[in-house]
Amino acid sequence: ARIPATLAALEKLLDRSAIRIAGYVTLGVGLAAGIAFMIAGATIVGSLHYPLLAVGAISWMHKSFPGAPLVFAAGALADLGTEFGVNGALREAIDAYFEALALAPRQQRSDDWAMTQNNLGNALRSLGERKSGTERLEQAVAAYRAALKERTQTRVPLDWAITQFNLGQALWALGERRRNRALQTEAKEAVGNAAKAFR
Repeated sequence: ARIPATLAALEKLLDRSAIRIAGYVTLGVGLAAGIAFMIAGATIVGSLHYPLLAVGAISWMHKSFPGAPLVFAAGALADLGTEFGVNGALREAIDAYFEALALAPRQQRSDDWAMTQNNLGNALRSLGERKSGTERLEQAVAAYRAALKERTQTRVPLDWAITQFNLGQALWALGERRRNRALQTEAKEAVGNAAKAFR
């Protein structure tokens, strides 16, 4: 896809916001992202996504999770990278998610930790599907499996189903890349588990 100059500048801005954990920067990034996506031809609804995301980030910070701005900035980077094919944005998102994980120890913030692992898996899978080799896809599978240690079916059935579906997608892509039918069979099982939860 064609990337306007505004989006290239936005990527750098989002990178800085992932490093500086500050609410006002996150809000600025959200507003800038909305403007940039509107310039790029996105719909009004699509352009409003990031300002609303930023407001959510600031609200979430009041829950005393210091990694919240990192997670939201990483999410914006991941969306940018996925929608417009900016692999650099996906790599920055992955780095930001790893930083956020260090601020959300599993023993203390299990839900935040699991959510971040799931989102990390999404970014890794998006990048892995575009790159040769299997490293990123393997990392995505590992991230989803980690998330499922806390996102159990009995405790959070909806989150469990979402992560199962994501895991299935990553396993299928990895199975295709390796030509491994066992992985593809496991992928079908994971997607099937998710489908049952939504019935």
